[in-house]
Amino acid sequence: AAALPTIMAPTLVCAGLRDRQAPPEAQRRMADLLPRGQFLAFEAGHGLLFTEPAVMAAVLQHLGGEQTP
Repeated sequence: AAALPTIMAPTLVCAGLRDRQAPPEAQRRMADLLPRGQFLAFEAGHGLLFTEPAVMAAVLQHLGGEQTP
């Protein structure tokens, strides 16, 4: 956690609101420590890339500047 304030890259921290392995409150704190951090929460559990692949693909396309369908 001590290194987080030194990361200057734009960083999106995604969390599932029902995630018990990586609670969203902890993820939000991590995003808050990043100078260019943003937090995005989903109605999901742990493993968003696996449980919500279409949603995560849309998020990544948006971040990459692509239009989503």
